[in-house]
Amino acid sequence: MKVLVSGASGRIGNVLVRELIKSGYGVKALIKPGDAAQAIRGLDIERVEGDVTVYSSVLDGLKGCQAAFHLAGIVSIVPGQEKELYHTNVNGAANMADACLECGVTRLLYTSSIHALSEPPPSAAFTEEQGYHPSHFPPGYNRSMAQGALEVLKRLSDGLSGVIVCPSGVIGPYDYTPSEMGRVLLDYAGGKLKAYVDGGYDFVDVRDVAAGMIAAFEKGQNGQSYILSGQYVSIKGLFEILGRLSGVSPPRFKVPYTLAKLGAYISYPYYRLTRRSPLFTSYSLEVLQSNANISSAKARTVLGFSPRLAEESLADAYLWFKSMGYLGD
Repeated sequence: MKVLVSGASGRIGNVLVRELIKSGYGVKALIKPGDAAQAIRGLDIERVEGDVTVYSSVLDGLKGCQAAFHLAGIVSIVPGQEKELYHTNVNGAANMADACLECGVTRLLYTSSIHALSEPPPSAAFTEEQGYHPSHFPPGYNRSMAQGALEVLKRLSDGLSGVIVCPSGVIGPYDYTPSEMGRVLLDYAGGKLKAYVDGGYDFVDVRDVAAGMIAAFEKGQNGQSYILSGQYVSIKGLFEILGRLSGVSPPRFKVPYTLAKLGAYISYPYYRLTRRSPLFTSYSLEVLQSNANISSAKARTVLGFSPRLAEESLADAYLWFKSMGYLGD
């Protein structure tokens, strides 16, 4: 079977492509114009230029494919990108689902995010039952992902076969960009992180996410969502793991949450002016304080999902960055 993968060169996409090839699928990668797609260079795939926000190019990409994995989207933790987020994360998802219906594609796997689901109270488990409620979020990334999921669910009720997966915080190797968590690892190893904040999150290996996506595609029930989460790790615990890997001592100074959030707010104009991505924003700090009691029980039961421990994922990420020259000599 040949499948189209949008967002194939992205953080999860490039690992999914590798796993699909291993599983015997033919892969057609939808590459946005101007994307060098370094992460999938040299892989045995068919490449086609296309933009999920342009319906005709999605139709062209689906030619010769029997199924699709939709990952293309914008992940943003900074304010001021609401229009771009909506255009790509909502309209792009609708375009892919509509094109699948028009082309007679047999199956669609849509990759959403844990942040698209409404957060339960602190004492409750975070499960798929929370549902997608865009009105629960302010304009921004979370709302756009919830809206995108609803667009896909509409098409699934109109006759398209498909499932949705919602990964938590992704870590692990093959982080070419690198991602926000990849930059945390690199900055830590470079001795740039001198303090930490309270909080933590659920982290899952990118390879386990890719495997879970294929399992959901093959075994998941039509119209269902599956959380792909891993293990809760506190920020202090995260830095202790990175300390063991890199030999750099963990920071001892803890910044109060309110002070850290104020600093993130004050520094935003600087990052906007210099066009650099901040390591921490008000949004990311809020995530570290959010309900991280995230359950992958449904995916474990139905899909056989079995994520590895976070320390193994971080070790593999560290070794991968080192082998690729990100960490110097």
